[in-house]
Amino acid sequence: MADVTTSQILKDHAKAYAIKLTNISDGTGETDVIKIDASALVANTGLSAERLTITKLFWSVASGTSATMSPRITLKWAGSSNTTIVTLTGSGYWDLSTGGQCPLTNNASSPTGDILLSTTGFTANAAYTVVLEGRKVAGYASRETTDDGVSP
Repeated sequence: MADVTTSQILKDHAKAYAIKLTNISDGTGETDVIKIDASALVANTGLSAERLTITKLFWSVASGTSATMSPRITLKWAGSSNTTIVTLTGSGYWDLSTGGQCPLTNNASSPTGDILLSTTGFTANAAYTVVLEGRKVAGYASRETTDDGVSP
């Protein structure tokens, strides 16, 4: 068996993206799985210089069959040397788009623009739901309207 995972694109236009990720684990977990392929997002210029930021995070990480282990997920920027963005456990909401806060920016060496996810401590029936929202800051062509005709 394998973990049951889903990825749903909630928003993808020239300047911004949002994605919902879920997992119900069989205990095998995930290791450095590409969850956001920056080159597959709308308005990619194809020049391998994609850069994303994260402006909002919503998460819920639930324990499985272990009463003693707190499962957690780690998000990383992909590159020649992957760098940790954040490690999440429990549930919460982080809005970096208000109050003069800075977004989480890509600091990987030779970045690909992709966002990776790994799980730790996932036993059978452990689960997560994560919603990431952010901006496209490099490697994307800007347009006045999005694919759905709405101004970004």
